[in-house]
Amino acid sequence: MSTAKVKAESGGRNLQKLSYLKAEFDAERISSWEQVFAFYAVSTIAVDLGIHYNTFQRKVKTNRFFTLDELIRFAGIINVDHRLVINFVVDQIVVKKGKAQPG
Repeated sequence: MSTAKVKAESGGRNLQKLSYLKAEFDAERISSWEQVFAFYAVSTIAVDLGIHYNTFQRKVKTNRFFTLDELIRFAGIINVDHRLVINFVVDQIVVKKGKAQPG
């Protein structure tokens, strides 16, 4: 079980934050990682995904480094359709002249 879900079950605050994040993803209002981090701490996401904090930060900076498995797990943690998370991450990738750029 994810760290966020364990905390959410023991207190109400984290559950409320995850509920807000889910609602924002479902409404397709999340357009940046900064918006995600307003609801869900960077370190907690990294732990919940089972990756090192610095690795997660690198993947946020260069979104194409995320694996599909990581994105599907993240969607499961916040209880949204995995396609929403995958589309969110794909939208973060900047493409110029046919080449994917960090972003």
